[in-house]
Amino acid sequence: IAWSSWRDLKDGNFFKRGGPITDMIVSSLLRQGVKVNLIMRTAKDLECSLVNGRGRVVTISQYLDKPQMDELFYKGDIFMIPSLQVHSASLTYALSYGMPCITTNGWGISEFCVDGFNSLCGDVESDCYGSDMVKRIKELCENRSLLIKKSQNTLALSKSNHSRTNHKNNFANLINMAMRQYNL
Repeated sequence: IAWSSWRDLKDGNFFKRGGPITDMIVSSLLRQGVKVNLIMRTAKDLECSLVNGRGRVVTISQYLDKPQMDELFYKGDIFMIPSLQVHSASLTYALSYGMPCITTNGWGISEFCVDGFNSLCGDVESDCYGSDMVKRIKELCENRSLLIKKSQNTLALSKSNHSRTNHKNNFANLINMAMRQYNL
């Protein structure tokens, strides 16, 4: 699953959220005969839908309500957002379904995604989204036990670090620290 902004054509979010990188990766995988399916929220036409992608690439341009979103994410295996900016809401939503992520280093991503443990992370500015990353993604797609292990790691990390209780405790600690610092 890859998720772009509803306004991705007008404000450049297709590019900021890694749309061209996702399209390139899926195109490469399909050319190599890897049996992948892509569901991407975007209004943009994708090259990968033309590369052995008949029936394997679905773009969604309409609004989906929560039950429809939940159904898609429940069925998904991997979440792709190799973006130029952090989209923690998108990431945490996907992580809560146990989906390993293909994402970008930096910008606080390491709080959610650990390269090799629960995700595959790279630098957008480098060539890491070239053949090496495609090779790593291909291995993840073709090795079901590796995908299951990363999914288990994803759920474990998500539950331990991103539960509602954990966030409330962290926020309370932050408030207490600020109050102590300013003698309030």
